[in-house]
Order: sequence, then structure tokens, then C-alpha cells
Amino acid sequence: MSGPARKLEQRYRRLLTLYPGAFRAEYEGEMLAVILDAADGGSSRPGLRATLDLVRGALVVRTRASLPRSPRSIAVAVRLMYLGAGLELLALGAVVLSAASVRLTLLRHQPGLTARDWHGVVQGQLLPTAVGAGVAAVVLVLLAWANGRGHRSGRVALACLFALDSAGLVAGLARGSATYAPLDLLAGAAVWLCALIVLLLVFSGSSATHYRRARQWPAASPSS
Repeated sequence: MSGPARKLEQRYRRLLTLYPGAFRAEYEGEMLAVILDAADGGSSRPGLRATLDLVRGALVVRTRASLPRSPRSIAVAVRLMYLGAGLELLALGAVVLSAASVRLTLLRHQPGLTARDWHGVVQGQLLPTAVGAGVAAVVLVLLAWANGRGHRSGRVALACLFALDSAGLVAGLARGSATYAPLDLLAGAAVWLCALIVLLLVFSGSSATHYRRARQWPAASPSS
């Protein structure tokens, strides 16, 4: 094998590490053979299209429900939870990026706003919102993992998180966020809507069998 071909194979193998270990153990050799066969001759770097296809495939594999024959409602709910985590990170970015515009808006409505007043707004509203968004993103990833594997505690935790999101949204409206931080409010509303859809999917009748079968699957899996 030539130098460029060897480097190309090594780089594709690194991309394939994005996939779960069990998936790679079964399909890595076949996938690598197909990828290298379709690669441009003499190239030592993966093509952009092939790279994006591998990344997309890894996301699909990692975000799907883990139990075999899981209902579609669970598969969609798990993906939406990962999407919700992404929205929380966007909400975090929105808080950081909109801080200057929030201050200008407050100054228009409160010309006498002092540095101490602004510090209070940051410490009392913006900072808790940003920290909460970051924590919620991590929690949603964990909930996607738990519900994808049929842990019933995942459903309870999801309901609690939705209640907290609802309370936070109402509190933001009461503080006037629609006036001085509309971007933050929009991001929060998108997260809340995503959480509502996930909650309805997870507690739907078609999803109930997913959580019942999860108790039997660990015992049956070694013989499969």
C-alpha cells in the first residue's frame, strides 16, 4: 500500500471512531472497504462529501433508540432530545451574544440604569439563564441516553425537566423578557415546544411497550 493510501485509510479509521464500538466491530471492515474503493486515487485526505456522510451516519446511529424494534415514537423522541440539547446550547449562545443589546434596551427604558443595576441584572437573570441552558443541554443528552434504553426513571426525569422549563418560561415572561430580551425568549420557547413534543411522544401508548421490554432485554441479550 502506498504512502497516500495508507494515510487515507488511517484518517478514515479515525472518522469511523465516531461510531459506537459495537457498531464498528460489526461493520467497520465493510464500510472501510467501500469507502476506500470509492475514494479518488492518490488522495491522502478524506473527501468533504464522504466525511459529512460519515458524520451524519454516526449521529443517526448514536441517537437512535438502543432496544431492537423500538417504536417510532421513541426513536423520534430520542432525536428530539438531542435537538433540544442543541437548542439549549443555542440559547446559551443567544444570552452571551445578546447581552450588549439587552443593556441598551434597558437603558432606553430605564435611562438612570447604573453599573450596579446592570451587574444585578447579569447576576440575577442573564448568568442563571446561561448556566441553566448549559446544564439543561447536558441533562437532555443523559435523558436521551436513558429513554433510548428504556429506563423508566428517564420518563420521570423528563417530566420534571419539562415542569422546570415551563416555570422558567413563565418567570421570564413575568420579568419582561419579551421586551428587553426577545431573542432569549424565542430560544426558550423553542426549547419548551421541543420538550412538550418529546413528553407527548415518550408518554404515548405506543411507547409504553418500549419501557416494559427494557426490563427483559438485558437478560435476553447475552444469548442474542
